[in-house]
Amino acid sequence: MPDEHALTLADNERAGAWEQAAQEWLGNFDSERTRETYRAAWLSFRAHCAAAPWAVTRLDVIGWRDAMSAAGLAGASISLRLSALSSFYRYAQEQGLAQDNPADGIKRPKVRAYAGAKVLTLEEAERVLATIPDTLRGRRDRALLGLALTMGLRRAELLGIRRRDILEGRGGGARLRYTPKGGEQQERPLPSAAWRVLRRYLDDMGDVGPDTRLFALTPDGLRYIVAAYTRRALGEAVNVHALRHTAASVLYGKTGKGKDVQELLGHSRPSVTDRYIHALLEDDRRGELGDVIGDALGL
Repeated sequence: MPDEHALTLADNERAGAWEQAAQEWLGNFDSERTRETYRAAWLSFRAHCAAAPWAVTRLDVIGWRDAMSAAGLAGASISLRLSALSSFYRYAQEQGLAQDNPADGIKRPKVRAYAGAKVLTLEEAERVLATIPDTLRGRRDRALLGLALTMGLRRAELLGIRRRDILEGRGGGARLRYTPKGGEQQERPLPSAAWRVLRRYLDDMGDVGPDTRLFALTPDGLRYIVAAYTRRALGEAVNVHALRHTAASVLYGKTGKGKDVQELLGHSRPSVTDRYIHALLEDDRRGELGDVIGDALGL
C-alpha cells in the first residue's frame, strides 16, 4: 500500500506550487482593481469546488456557473468570473501545472455591453450641475463633475489626477496628463469649460506640492458625491460611470457623429468600450469636442 505520509507530502508540495502560481498570475496584472476582481473570482471558485485545483473538471466549472446563476448573480459578473478562472488555468498550463483548461469553452451568459446603463439627458445633467453650491467643497465637486462630463474620464482617471498633471499653457489654456485604463500615459487638452471651473478650484487649493491629488477621495467617496447630487436633482442616484455615458450621449446629440464620441472617449474602434487607444490622436480634437459638451451644459 502507498505510504499515506508520503502522499500527504506530495499533495502539500503540489498545493504549494499551485498557490504560488495563483499569486504569480495575479501579480501579472498592472491594475489593482483587476487583481482584486480576479482574486475574488478565484476564491469564490475555491469556496464552491471541493476538488483540488489540479483535479478540477469542466463539470466543476459548470456547477459553479449554475450555482452563481441560481444565487441571482448578474450575467456580466458570472461571465467576468468565468473569464478570470479561464485566465488562471491558461497560466497554469503555461507553467506546466495543467494539461487542460477546465474553463475553456464553458458557455457564458450573453451580456449586452452596457445594458441598462443610466444616461442623463442634457436637461438632467444641467439640473445636477445646478445643485452644486458655490462653496469650497462645491467648487471642488463642480470641477470634478465638470471634468467627468466634458472629458468622459473614468473613475480611476479622475481620482489619479495630481497637481503636476495640470499643464498650464502660456496662452491661458491647459492640458491634462493622465493614464487611461490599460494604456500609456498621455496628454490631452482640457476643454475650456472644464478649465474654467477647475482653475477656480485650483485657486482654492492654493500652493500645494506637485504630487498632491486634486481630488483626495476614495472610490466610495466619489460614488457618494455623484449619488448625492444626482439624487438631490433627479430623485434617484446614478453611478460615476453614468457621467461618462452622459458625456458621450450629449456630444452625439450635438454633433450626430459617432467618430466624435470615439475620439472623445479614446476608443480604439467604435464597438469597443473598454479599451483605450495607446497613442495620442493625430491633430487631437478632444479638447474642442469637450467644449461642445461644456457649452451645452452651460459650464
